[in-house]
Order: sequence, then structure tokens, then C-alpha cells
Amino acid sequence: MLSLGVILAILVLVYSVRTRRRSEYASLIVEPRSHEYLETVIRNVDHNTPRDWPMYIVHGRTNKAFLKAILSRLKSSRRFHLIGLKTDNLAPSEYNRLFLSLRFWSKIRADYVLVFGYFGFPRLELLGLGIA
Repeated sequence: MLSLGVILAILVLVYSVRTRRRSEYASLIVEPRSHEYLETVIRNVDHNTPRDWPMYIVHGRTNKAFLKAILSRLKSSRRFHLIGLKTDNLAPSEYNRLFLSLRFWSKIRADYVLVFGYFGFPRLELLGLGIA
């Protein structure tokens, strides 16, 4: 059973997270690696979502410069927010734990978040189309 003090602390934390939000919508990718398709996926979401949606990019220790180079090539008017992790890769259980963390979500200032990635990004050469 939770004590009244713990319940009040949780309510204050949830309230403070909700009141600091500034956008109704945002997009979010969590990718701590320098993945070969990262630029293509970011460009796709940048092109296909409204400009007033900020994009949050959660990066690892070693791919921040890689991401900054991608963003400099985009020439987008979108607001980008980089959030650093203290790792270079996430196991599925760590990815899940991150998404269940109030501390993580307190950094994303939006009411609705489109989580994107290259989870199902097609490898055209695998489809037999002869395109690499």
C-alpha cells in the first residue's frame, strides 16, 4: 500500500510534467546508434508531418555528431531537440523501461507523440527489386 506522501509526490510529478508541455503534437525517435537509415527515416518524418511539430531525437553517447551532421543537411524550419542517453545501444528491455519512465516523458513537451523509427523499414534488395 502506498503512503499518502508517496501518492502526493506522484501527483505533483504528473502535474508538473503536464503543465510544462508546450506543443500539442511532436515526433520522437530513440536511436543510440549511427544507423545507415537514420537520415532517410528522419527526412521522411520531417517531410510528412506538420512543421509546427517539434522532433525529439534520443541519441547515444557516440552518435551525437552523426545526428548533428544529418540535421545540418536537412535545412528544415522544424524545432529539433536532442536528448542524450548514457549508452550506445538499447536492448529491448531497456527500450521498454525507457518508455515506461516518467523522467523520460518529462523531457518530451507534447500531449501526443508520434514514435517513429525504421522498425519495418523495407530493405528493397531483399524484396527482389534489384535496388540496393
